Amino acid sequence: MLTLFVNNVQSNELYQVVTGVSPERLNEETELFRERGTFCGNLGDLVVRVCADLLQVPIVVITSLASFPYTTFLPDSVMVSTPLYLAYDATACGRYDATRKQGEYKAT
Repeated sequence: MLTLFVNNVQSNELYQVVTGVSPERLNEETELFRERGTFCGNLGDLVVRVCADLLQVPIVVITSLASFPYTTFLPDSVMVSTPLYLAYDATACGRYDATRKQGEYKAT
């Protein structure tokens, strides 16, 4: 999955636009994710978005922030309409409190 993540980010201009990072810097940052155990950093917030796109499944992230209780990531192509639910705690080293809403999930 790590290789899929890195290859997908490096070959998709959308992720560069979303992150606002230059292509060279984006490639440097994503190469760090090839190492087992790497999950945070400047691109940590991109992980869920890329996973939703790769799996073609909506992902709902439940945060520990009362002012921002959840956010939804919708892939461009949906294979399964039932979302995956992930719970994050913003007190750890992850940057999940900065995750932005990517779209609206509508049950069919």
